[in-house]
Amino acid sequence: MSSPLRASRIVLGLGLAFWCALGWSFGQDLDPDWKELDAPPPPSLTSARWVNFEVPGSELKFAVDGASISIGRDGVVRYVVMVRGAGQASSARYEAIRCVAGQARSLARQQGGSGWVAVPNSEWVELRSQAQFRPALQLARSGFCNGRGTPRTAADALSALTTADRY
Repeated sequence: MSSPLRASRIVLGLGLAFWCALGWSFGQDLDPDWKELDAPPPPSLTSARWVNFEVPGSELKFAVDGASISIGRDGVVRYVVMVRGAGQASSARYEAIRCVAGQARSLARQQGGSGWVAVPNSEWVELRSQAQFRPALQLARSGFCNGRGTPRTAADALSALTTADRY
């Protein structure tokens, strides 16, 4: 067998193995007995610690409240994200990321300064499966997750976000 053909088969085999492993890793629970702890109530929006971040391909503006970031004993990263449109209309979402499973869910929403409203029947979905979780996916990539693990502290997650290279 010629050397270039052999090399291309090796590369193809390694690529296939990588994609199979990657496909398995997203959405798979490592602990089938895992239970989410009760989420603390959403924090008020009086924080002055908003950290802007970009979501590739979106014209909306995003910021996370640095003071709202928490990492629960259940391994869930919770935070408040602000979304602003071109007309300066804004809304806030209290969200959660479960890094080990590559999942996210919305816990509550706030529109135009009104109070928090719980999201009914909120379920965990894969980060990549719904457009509404593109900001969560970007946060996960920017330090809210360390691969399938969580940062040690909320301060570590915030530090990673503020120093992350965002494309």
